[in-house]
Amino acid sequence: MGNAFTQNNVMTLLIAKDGGAGTPTTSAGSPILAASDTYLLDGEMAVVNLDNIRVDATTVLTDTLTLRSGIRVVQRSGTSLVYSDIIKERASIKSFKGNADVAATQQASYVGYNGTSLSIDLLNSNNYEVRLKLQEGDRQGFGQAPSIAGNFKSDLTATQSEIASGLHLALAGSMNLSPQAPVRVERVVEATTITDSDNILTCRNGSNRVTWTSAAEYGGDTFAAGDTIRIGTSGSGAASTDPAYVITSMSSLVGTLDVPFQGASIAAPATDVARVNTPLAWGLKFTGIARTFTLGKAGHINNIVRFLVGLDNFGTTVATYTTAAVEGSGTYEQIAELEYFLQGNEGNDYRRDFMNTTARTDATSGAAYDILQIGYFDDADAGLAMLQRSPKQLMLAFVTGFSTTEGADAVIETLESFAGVSSGIAV
Repeated sequence: MGNAFTQNNVMTLLIAKDGGAGTPTTSAGSPILAASDTYLLDGEMAVVNLDNIRVDATTVLTDTLTLRSGIRVVQRSGTSLVYSDIIKERASIKSFKGNADVAATQQASYVGYNGTSLSIDLLNSNNYEVRLKLQEGDRQGFGQAPSIAGNFKSDLTATQSEIASGLHLALAGSMNLSPQAPVRVERVVEATTITDSDNILTCRNGSNRVTWTSAAEYGGDTFAAGDTIRIGTSGSGAASTDPAYVITSMSSLVGTLDVPFQGASIAAPATDVARVNTPLAWGLKFTGIARTFTLGKAGHINNIVRFLVGLDNFGTTVATYTTAAVEGSGTYEQIAELEYFLQGNEGNDYRRDFMNTTARTDATSGAAYDILQIGYFDDADAGLAMLQRSPKQLMLAFVTGFSTTEGADAVIETLESFAGVSSGIAV
């Protein structure tokens, strides 16, 4: 990436942290002279004129220097002030759009029972096979579609529980052959009634042992070998789409599951368990697992997993796609990677070189961001009485959840007033 003084089509990203409630640190009409709490909190933004005097939604339309030379946005990043390029006038703005954050969603699909209906077709002495074809959506996949398969042969008296358990174990083992499992495989079961456990339990990923916190009881009865349970996270009884397991043995507060627990490790009191009183139809549940994000590796931004489910020798059993994969908008991964990449516009071309300046990291892990994007142009004098129109873009990311009294809202209102357009970001 080239230097911002010579590169065309420059994009700048500024990131506002959650500064909490309260009015902006610097009032309208006052200067911002340094990166300190006196002027801006760390991560706070403000709209200023070229003398670094803060303007608000009213003064941005009347300030003499703003009318003559335009505005820019300043953000405090640690002990430094970071600036956008100058937006000279309303007429130079060609696009102005805000987007509320959208959470990333992993795909969820089922074979057989899907939490509402359907089942696995019972076929005796049959070799059931499930194949998942991964659809790689980034450059790391090289356009390939790797497959992961699992199979199970039923006996002379096939049952729903037997088939689901065998396929569950086979597919879970196949997933563990990958350096990072792309899909979580679980079972779900239909039930006419369930009884919520009197206590909660702890589970560890990959372990077939679960531990109750005090008494392994449901409705006054004690859990025993052969019981089917659902493990949920609502704290008020497991749902029909929560994973199901069969207890093979009990010893005081410790139960052994027929298949190692496949979910993320859960410590009490974050989970609950319910006994399925009469197990009916069974199904397999497949949920994409977010890929590990590594800053600076652009192919890892897309940590959404997509896949197709193929069935061989399943009779009339069908696969259902209940939840589509969504990359989301304003996710930490997207904002952090863009922040890292765009610092090349500031001269930090070789950010991976240990001798180069350390890149800013204002994006906060786990945060979600509302985004305001402004497309505008800068008329640069190209000589010989000609003007060269240089398109630019400013992206401002605000941690979701700010209130009307915070600096983030003041920045949005000021820019809306300057542009004469609503951003669409609701507080």
